[in-house]
Amino acid sequence: MGSGRGAGAGGAAGGGTGNGAGLYFDLPSSEKTTRQRFFGRRMVFFFLTVVNLLTYYDRGVIAALLLDIENHFDLDSTRGGLLGSVFMVGFMLASLIFAKYVHTVRPTYLLCIGLLIWCGATAYSGLAPSYVQLVIARSLTGVGEASFCGISPTMIDDIAPPKQRTVWLSIFFAAIPIGAGLGYIGSGVITRQAGLSWRWVFLTESMAMLPFALGILLLPYTSTSKDKSIRVAAPDVDPTIVSPFEGSLNPSDDSASAGAAAERAPLLAGAAQTRTGSLGNRSAAAAHSAESAADAESTFAQDFWTVLTNPVYGCICLAYAAYTFVFGGLAYWAPTFVQKRFDMSLDDATFGLGTITVGCGLVGTAAGGIIVDAVAKRRGGVKGMAGAALQIKFTLIYALLAVPPLFFAFWVNTAKMFFGLLVIAELLLFAITGPINGALLSAVSEYYRTLAMSMSIMCIHLLGDMPSPVIIGAVISATGSYRTSMLLLVAWYVWCLLFLAIALTLAHAALRKLLRKALLSRPTGA
Repeated sequence: MGSGRGAGAGGAAGGGTGNGAGLYFDLPSSEKTTRQRFFGRRMVFFFLTVVNLLTYYDRGVIAALLLDIENHFDLDSTRGGLLGSVFMVGFMLASLIFAKYVHTVRPTYLLCIGLLIWCGATAYSGLAPSYVQLVIARSLTGVGEASFCGISPTMIDDIAPPKQRTVWLSIFFAAIPIGAGLGYIGSGVITRQAGLSWRWVFLTESMAMLPFALGILLLPYTSTSKDKSIRVAAPDVDPTIVSPFEGSLNPSDDSASAGAAAERAPLLAGAAQTRTGSLGNRSAAAAHSAESAADAESTFAQDFWTVLTNPVYGCICLAYAAYTFVFGGLAYWAPTFVQKRFDMSLDDATFGLGTITVGCGLVGTAAGGIIVDAVAKRRGGVKGMAGAALQIKFTLIYALLAVPPLFFAFWVNTAKMFFGLLVIAELLLFAITGPINGALLSAVSEYYRTLAMSMSIMCIHLLGDMPSPVIIGAVISATGSYRTSMLLLVAWYVWCLLFLAIALTLAHAALRKLLRKALLSRPTGA
């Protein structure tokens, strides 16, 4: 029987993890099928991370091959930049569709459909005879990204051990820079070392993804938060986690009395459906059940509106979009910038940038998550609004520390100094990845996670790496200066810092409001 949030879903699956996923991982080995024994937590995590890596390998490929493609089709920088942004067309059309049906269709089916479309689109990118057809093919890659990027983070959130949640999310998202870095390197190997056309780079990545696109059907994963009774407006909060103003109530701590738990319960269980009964408040549970039943009739449009009007979530999305604008523009134009600025060959530029991206991506994202989890461990975890506030705080710290090396990297005159400063900047920028995605998931209730993740990805692409390559390309075409265009990215980074500060302020205000409400609603004589 599932426990905690989403017990209904957990019971349906024959065992829960306490996070409402209805997963099978905690079942005795004798009760698992052969497939369930093979696909343990780490195997599912590994599988999804590899798919994420291959998805973003394509991003590195299109950036590394940009000069070859521009020369082949006789393109200017603006039209070349469009190839890095047009995937958003397919993403926007498909993301909300996948998010809508994730509660009624098995998620692995949706992933398979999207990834098969991605395979076809990347293969056609290598076969396209004209620029227009290449643009169409690139737009269809967004469909595959819409299915995977919206659903898979919630799957990781479900299967991760509670005290390693941010680390697992960080490692999963580390596949983004590592994949892009390998795309830089792989493109150079195939085109320069093997002497093949740039078209073969797209064809080989399509063939590499195909087994995973089909194999994802074998994952014995059912659904995330299918039970509509847990659809609530406020974020779910684990009753063992309290406001950072009070510390943590650890059930294993003998010094924490039952009375203290009862006092904190109204603050912590306001969104849950719930463990209130264990705190002697059955009537509140019944009232919440009636409210949830009425709320279950809400439409997808109402769900969308609920997430959209969450102020903390909204500010995190806008900060993430500004971050993605900077990183997307840098990732797309950096190989060309290095070639032009320091008179380097394509092989040297892509290998240098690829090695830095892979190394910094792996170390930075893992370190960023480990630090947050180490702090969160002392507070009981990183779920709910308290968890969101903690993750936003560390995201802001990392983001601020990245400003000096990022700014000065574009003023130096030697490649060695540029790469040295870039290493420091990327380590800090990649450290943001896990905490900011964790904050997005923590700022909304469990039922809305897939929709919230799809909406956030649409936001960061629409306002981030979709316009970024085109705008930077237009600046390069207008000014002829790569340095000016790169400094524009640094200036835009200020928006990320601003919205993170606002999100942190709003999260703390929400926690204070919950605390006041808890004190006012505390039972008489408690």
